[in-house]
Amino acid sequence: MGPDSLTAALKAFDFASDLAKQLITLSTGILALTITFTKEFVKDFEVVRPRLLLVTWVSYLLAILMGIATLMSLTGSLANPTPSTPGIPEFLPGVFLFAGAQILAFLAGTISLISYAWSAMRSSTIAPTSTTPKSVEPTAKAPDSI
Repeated sequence: MGPDSLTAALKAFDFASDLAKQLITLSTGILALTITFTKEFVKDFEVVRPRLLLVTWVSYLLAILMGIATLMSLTGSLANPTPSTPGIPEFLPGVFLFAGAQILAFLAGTISLISYAWSAMRSSTIAPTSTTPKSVEPTAKAPDSI
């Protein structure tokens, strides 16, 4: 176990940290945009399944919280190297648990957001059905010529 092992381990921690930070950033941005602009895109909020939007928001919020927990676990893993490999940090089980939960929550939020957008688009394009066109009848007669 030489310097290459240490470099590889630290690189793995950097990649895991970057992934958690990116998912936190995306979740925060999507959460902020959907909260801010939902009323602009959806005309009749009650028709478009508001519970699905709530599931989206909760999923992204959970992804943010699990991302923070992942970063905290990564810090704990670096601070306490295992006795089996002294000097080389290893991922603690909590890192895998929190990172997996963050990814699943982000995917759940994205899927529910796509479903919500699909139902919003469908409800806005559905027009009242009318099978018979209205005919235009003249209301006044043309004046008779003299």
